[in-house]
Amino acid sequence: MLVPRGGNQFDDIDSWDASDLSYITKLAAIGDSYSAGIGAGNRLGDASQATDSQSDWSCGRHDNAYPSLVNQDGRLGDKSKRRFQFQSCSGATLEDVMKRQLPHIDKGQQVILVSAGANDAEFVNILNHCIYQWASFDSSEKAFDKLGNAIPGLLKDYPHLAEFQIEELTRSCDEQLEISRELVESDDFGHNLDKVLTEAKRKLARDGTIYYTG
Repeated sequence: MLVPRGGNQFDDIDSWDASDLSYITKLAAIGDSYSAGIGAGNRLGDASQATDSQSDWSCGRHDNAYPSLVNQDGRLGDKSKRRFQFQSCSGATLEDVMKRQLPHIDKGQQVILVSAGANDAEFVNILNHCIYQWASFDSSEKAFDKLGNAIPGLLKDYPHLAEFQIEELTRSCDEQLEISRELVESDDFGHNLDKVLTEAKRKLARDGTIYYTG
């Protein structure tokens, strides 16, 4: 989805060369793990940054995340002449993007890449119950015994599971999909997404554009 601010330095479409994007000198990325790029190449930063919740290391930013690849694309010209602000953070909700990322983005951005909303819709629960099933159980007594025995090992391999509630771990795939659908269709979700995009637009240059990937 494109969200232009309005106005463009290429008002005459005949003068615009789509292969030359070297005019972009300010580029930013905000959002969640989709744009932070978990597992895409090498993790940025190091463990010494672990106490800073917004650091490259803590946010799981990777050097082959799609915003980084966009920044390195030759059609944008010499990247040393472009300011790239990479604020995307794994696990971020819409509220996190508003409070912890957008305030650190400079004004006058020509392009802002946005991926946000998946964590508000419990996307990780969809991955758990519908795809990987790394901690997906039924509600029977036997399953709860299995869960109790499995928890120490699960937390060692997947520490983020400590944030889960037992009820979240005992849903079926269909139940989780319905819950996520209701969350996405809720007034709160739409309101919070509108707030993020509205605030992001305030960071744009006159000819700037937001690319929202979901």
